[in-house]
Amino acid sequence: MSVTMRDGHYAPPDMPVRVCSHPDCSTLVRGGFSCMLHRHHTDAELRIIEKTYVRPDWDVYFTGIAQAVAARADCRRTRFGAVIVDTRHRVVATGYNGSPPGGKSCLAGECPRALKSADEVPHGSPDYSDCIALHAETNAIANADAERCDGATIYIVNADGPAYPPCDMCAKLCAAAGIARVVW
Repeated sequence: MSVTMRDGHYAPPDMPVRVCSHPDCSTLVRGGFSCMLHRHHTDAELRIIEKTYVRPDWDVYFTGIAQAVAARADCRRTRFGAVIVDTRHRVVATGYNGSPPGGKSCLAGECPRALKSADEVPHGSPDYSDCIALHAETNAIANADAERCDGATIYIVNADGPAYPPCDMCAKLCAAAGIARVVW
């Protein structure tokens, strides 16, 4: 025999159907619980309700955003992301390493530097003369509102390995843009 509850839900034949445990109630319930009117939270339910979350600080938060931005990078060697944040903790601009819009694609094999081996171009080599990409910091600064960069922070992330400080040229661009703090 199947029973349809007052709330309109169907109770399968193998599920126990009982009367609400509240002394003044005759509502049929499934699985031994009290009816919705008289239901009390169990200890496990209260633990879920009382679950607390720790909010990340601003540096952790914006570093995470820079990590997501790095996923858009157009480079075979390494993926960097950058986020510029103003003094009110608002995102000013983002950038990732890659060629200028509409340019050649490193991922498509059009960058001579990316086609070379690690022996030919060791990591950190300062010679970018044959690279088609702009650095993440450069792209972020190029896309930023100059007035909002005054006193700003830039977050830089290497999605493929350890973090590095900006190269000399990007450090100069950050200073020229008015960026006061660099986090990597």
